[in-house]
Amino acid sequence: MRVLVAPDKFKGSLTAREVATAIGEGLEAAGVASRLLPLADGGDGSVAAAVHAGSTARPVTVRGADGRPHRTEFAIDGTTAVVEVAGTCGLGTLPPGVTAPMTASSHGFGEAVLAAVVRNRTDRQLHRLFDRGPGLAVIFKGMERAFLPERARGFEGEVTYQLRGRDGQRAWTVRIEAGRAAVRRGAAAAPAVTLRTSVPDFVRMAAGEAFPPKLLLEGALAIEGDYALAGRLPEMFGAELPT
Repeated sequence: MRVLVAPDKFKGSLTAREVATAIGEGLEAAGVASRLLPLADGGDGSVAAAVHAGSTARPVTVRGADGRPHRTEFAIDGTTAVVEVAGTCGLGTLPPGVTAPMTASSHGFGEAVLAAVVRNRTDRQLHRLFDRGPGLAVIFKGMERAFLPERARGFEGEVTYQLRGRDGQRAWTVRIEAGRAAVRRGAAAAPAVTLRTSVPDFVRMAAGEAFPPKLLLEGALAIEGDYALAGRLPEMFGAELPT
């Protein structure tokens, strides 16, 4: 006889993998062979179940439900990715005992989805996905919502992004004023800083998959205007501060 051990988690006490392992050890002690297959119902534990089934875990840093940086992972197998809401913006991303139903945000889930879409994509694939359609608009609207006014250090003005698509330029401007960020299509008349790069490299920067200083050294990113402000842009839009 061989037993298939396929439990979900025991919420609040054991993960599905821990449950399966404990049951398997008990069966082994009784002389019964078993195969472990921890499962999940689509909530927390789904990524771990996918990894156990053969997918590869990929780490990613997102904003948790309260906006603080949260280290998590998604699973990927070829062109299929598994991203957990629970692991990116669920209760586990909040301090113990805190629920924050009126202030919690699901922005981190979107960040993880973007990272899963972007990772290991070629320039050609990213051009096809983001040159046209709503892709860039979604990213810029996400920046609008992610803006942290306390990190702007009093700056008010406009930042323009000039992005090279396969069939021409795409310009977007972020205006920072009165503690808020607002985005629009088109270039500003007198931006404090202008960033020039390709659509694929911009998408990779937005997803945390490309390091701006490295792109600068490679000539893939050009900055005109206030270099100090340009260096603060990632943290102004929610990037993890260096420790």
